[in-house]
Amino acid sequence: MKNSSLFPIFLFFFAAILIEVQAQETRFFMPSEIAQAYKNGTRSMDGRPGPKYWQNLVNYNIEVEVFPSEKKLQGSEKVTFYNNSPDQINRVLVRLYHDLFREANARAYRVNPSDITDGVELTEIIVNGTVYETTEGDMLRRNGTNTTIHLQEPLEPGGILELTIGWAQKIPETTIREGAYDSTSFFIAYWYPQISVYDDIFGWDLLDYDFSAEFYNNLGNYDVKITVPDNFTVLATGQLQNAEEVLAPASLERYREAKKSTETVVIVSPDDLDGDFHHRSGTWHYQASEVSDFSFALSDHFSWDAATQNVDGRDVLINSFYPADGAEACREVTANQQKTMQHFSEDMPGIPYPYPEFTTFISSTRGGGGMETPMMANNGGPGLGVTVHEMFHTYFPMYVRTNEQRWAWMDEGWADFNTAFVTKRYFQNDDGLLYSDVSGGVNNVMGTISDL
Repeated sequence: MKNSSLFPIFLFFFAAILIEVQAQETRFFMPSEIAQAYKNGTRSMDGRPGPKYWQNLVNYNIEVEVFPSEKKLQGSEKVTFYNNSPDQINRVLVRLYHDLFREANARAYRVNPSDITDGVELTEIIVNGTVYETTEGDMLRRNGTNTTIHLQEPLEPGGILELTIGWAQKIPETTIREGAYDSTSFFIAYWYPQISVYDDIFGWDLLDYDFSAEFYNNLGNYDVKITVPDNFTVLATGQLQNAEEVLAPASLERYREAKKSTETVVIVSPDDLDGDFHHRSGTWHYQASEVSDFSFALSDHFSWDAATQNVDGRDVLINSFYPADGAEACREVTANQQKTMQHFSEDMPGIPYPYPEFTTFISSTRGGGGMETPMMANNGGPGLGVTVHEMFHTYFPMYVRTNEQRWAWMDEGWADFNTAFVTKRYFQNDDGLLYSDVSGGVNNVMGTISDL
């Protein structure tokens, strides 16, 4: 009798404790590193930067030469790293992405056996005036796709680090996001020694590149000179600085026209390429400001067309670069990019396209997926779906700078949603089978807007 009389009291207190615990655990799970960032004041719960937020800046001056017949490039870069963190930094992490192709390194996909090499060949390393050995030792360690350079003197908060790095590497025939798409057509990404991110969440980003996820990079400014044979055309992240010195006379005239035209202008045509086509020079100078990466494409048999799109009172140059023998299949790509950019800027997400140019490299007309880099897309075909999807990546992750390595679902989810939204809302009535092919495939996977 005594025990039974205590049982209702026990139930009451147990229920009260359970309710209290549940009330305390109604928030979503939060990784400890992010919770610490909120506590430190570098991040805010509403998504805005916290009062103590900081991010580092890395500027690159690069000169690179491409040897198409050898499928090789070599370059030299001067890198300026600004330590805006409150931390003393004793080492710098440099990404050598093409160490992925070293024999013993981990890869998520099979590669062409001919691409297995010793990775990136380092030819020079200078840090704040001190010459380093390019082989491994106490001051330099290579592990996976990351190379750690130990500093002789710590880099204090607010300090600046100057690095000079020389390197050479093979251009892979394995075309996963980059590589040699035919004997003389290349999309060059993951190609230069890159300073890893040091942030308020994880410190140095130590994740290796193994093909399975894309990237998470610093904000930076790029000044890049690319030297190729003078019968090659080069399109890249950023804006061309030396059009008058490099472009063939007829191409220069059309380029100037395209920069003022809302109608597509063919700058390098299939007819041009049928003859003995050469540009004035083989060195192309591009600059890009406040971007997270830099890529470029080159070919001796690709056509180039372009037009402008007015975005928030300024003209954005939109380029398409595609096989000359596929010109008919690619003739609407620039117009589709214009329309897509307009609706991204005005409707969804309703943020004006933030950069001065956008370029789509189309490796073939057979169709396939795509890969985004700042101001550029590497697309496997001219289809509307991949065109819309890859352009949207300008916002996520490029503009917002989300961490694709850890949270790829963020940018891919938004890109898929907006591909469906834009094609459903703006292309349904005027692209016929092109729209049907895209929307049918997307809707089967995602559902439609009306399902929400």
